Amino acid sequence: MSTNTTTLYATARGHAAVGERLLDCARRSRPLRRALEHHFAARGKEVRAQLALLASESLDLPEVVSVPWAAACELLHNASLLHDDLIDLDRHRRGIETVWSKFGADQAILSGDHLLNEAFGLVATLPLPPESHVSAMIAAHAAVSRTIRGASEEGVRLERPNFSVAHYERMVAEKTGSLLALPVEGALLMAGRSEKESSAARQALTAYGSAYQIEDDLAYVLGQKEGREPGSGLRRGLVDAPVAHYWRQASPAERVELSDYFARRERDAEDVEAWRRRIAASRAIDLCRQHVHTLCVRARTSLAILPEPIRAGIRDLLGNSLLGRVTQ
Repeated sequence: MSTNTTTLYATARGHAAVGERLLDCARRSRPLRRALEHHFAARGKEVRAQLALLASESLDLPEVVSVPWAAACELLHNASLLHDDLIDLDRHRRGIETVWSKFGADQAILSGDHLLNEAFGLVATLPLPPESHVSAMIAAHAAVSRTIRGASEEGVRLERPNFSVAHYERMVAEKTGSLLALPVEGALLMAGRSEKESSAARQALTAYGSAYQIEDDLAYVLGQKEGREPGSGLRRGLVDAPVAHYWRQASPAERVELSDYFARRERDAEDVEAWRRRIAASRAIDLCRQHVHTLCVRARTSLAILPEPIRAGIRDLLGNSLLGRVTQ
């Protein structure tokens, strides 16, 4: 099967079927229905569903497996978004109000919990041989565990800032990369492929996930994140990629200033904007872009042992757009 055929399937018939599954899950809880329908009214690119469909189709997994698997991966991702928006106090996502902002914190927490529950329900009922079924469940559980660990580490960093780039990358690999890797890793395991291949997929997609998070951090500090407050991480005292790379190139005196800023319990808008402009004008931006490029190269190296349709599809969906952005 050609990559173009696989991508067409993933974005047309399969994507539509996944969308129906997402809405079905949203409507299954009457108390949360309005909040979840609001959340899914502005659906994103659903890259995780596309990855799951692409890998499943390439590995000849039947539609009765590929569609619920893709939906489960999207539900897990959306559960993390509902919780993250509340933790970060972000009021808008994809051009609409976030669930916590419109319906309250309780609805956001419970909606995220509901989607987690629905996702594992879908995985639990996949029509697979026992060994493949267990592999899918273990992969999903491990990905969610890593995501929670990464998010928890981010919370710790708010209390005790760590400006190390290596520390940032480890945290974001778990928080962002784990759920991006799951769709392909799980499909490979369900198809009975080797641990070597599933591990390579996890490494590659974790690297791409980290690269995308750095791009996201850049958009915040450069004021390019539509509907989001520029420098919101700086307001919260969060060490993101631009801050970590600023620290990396800063003089001893600049490091003292940055440490003093992050030690404050309260940060006024003027200070936040001053630091945002300072970081945006520094070498940190170029260092972030170099970091993205390094991660993309690492990802492509890990992809080398995967079947060609999967390898090419992942590059089409993720790698080419990232490399294009950092080399413009």
